[in-house]
Amino acid sequence: MNKVNRQRPFGAKDKWSYAMGDLGCNMSFALNSYLMLFYTQYIGLDLGTWGIIILLLKIWDAINDPIMGALMDALKPGKRGKFKTYIYYGSFVLLFSGALCFLPIPSAPYPIKVLVCVVGYLIWDMAYTVVNVPYGAMNAAITTDPTERAQLSTYRGIGSMIANIVVLITLPLLCYDKDNNLIGSRMFIVALVLGIIGFAAFQILIKGTVERVAVSHEPQEKVKFNYFESLSAFLKNKAVVAITIASIALIIMQIGLSSANQIVFQSYFKNAKLSGILGLATMIPSLIVIPLVKPTVQRFGKREAAAAPMLIGILAAAGIVFLPITPDNTGMMIYIILAVLINSSCIFFSTVVWALVADSVDYQELQTGK
Repeated sequence: MNKVNRQRPFGAKDKWSYAMGDLGCNMSFALNSYLMLFYTQYIGLDLGTWGIIILLLKIWDAINDPIMGALMDALKPGKRGKFKTYIYYGSFVLLFSGALCFLPIPSAPYPIKVLVCVVGYLIWDMAYTVVNVPYGAMNAAITTDPTERAQLSTYRGIGSMIANIVVLITLPLLCYDKDNNLIGSRMFIVALVLGIIGFAAFQILIKGTVERVAVSHEPQEKVKFNYFESLSAFLKNKAVVAITIASIALIIMQIGLSSANQIVFQSYFKNAKLSGILGLATMIPSLIVIPLVKPTVQRFGKREAAAAPMLIGILAAAGIVFLPITPDNTGMMIYIILAVLINSSCIFFSTVVWALVADSVDYQELQTGK
């Protein structure tokens, strides 16, 4: 059962420190949109090989996330707490693994290129999972108050926004030449610098937050991890299954749109460096959207606040597919406006959904006692 530790009260230090966690995650995750360009345009993998690699790696990604969640439940908390222990050790690996994905080896034999791509991504993905899964679940350990959890989700969105503004604006200026070609040789250093920034953000998260809701582990009870039992418990929790499906769909859309934006500006609008303007344009509405989350949740509820804005995003995405967008300034403006609408709806959803995750964690404990 859970018990509440009597420590300093929940406040601004918790909220801003929690925001640093998503800033750290996104410093690494934002580079995903450059992976396809790096390996296909600079390293020299063909698109078919890249597609197969990513498909297999994403299948593994879907498997290892619930494994990580189950291990957190099965193992005894460390001295830093149930969740911060994993974040602490995972942050060291994440610091270097992002750069490992961008090793500049365009002259290496083709099998070596494939091997480096697979191994680099696997190490990065495992490190990211070790950090990101406990970070998301940590919401429920910081406070039991639903409104305070919603505030944590809001500040998580702020951390994500800050990271994305930095990455989306600066990377196009650093990583493309005057002919809109990717300067792949720079990506390793860029990824390493972002890894260092992310590592520092995780240390702020660890130092500035308090896990007030502790899980008591009875000494006579030895918890044995069973993957299939954990998977069965996961599938019986309708709330977390629904959140997982919706989040997977959102991530697929975000990654696809992010990669598409790079290619559209590079090959269609013939101005890769202006993709940073799109990044800024999609982030600015966050300053309006994020403050609206708390009153919207209080007025309509979390489910409604998460789902309704996505209808706007669906219509905007349909506009990108079906409207005759021309490769000129007018077409670029239409594309940016539609992308802004899509991103704003996604920000609203992703901000609210982490409050729903905390509730689903409580529901899981109510069901299973774990």
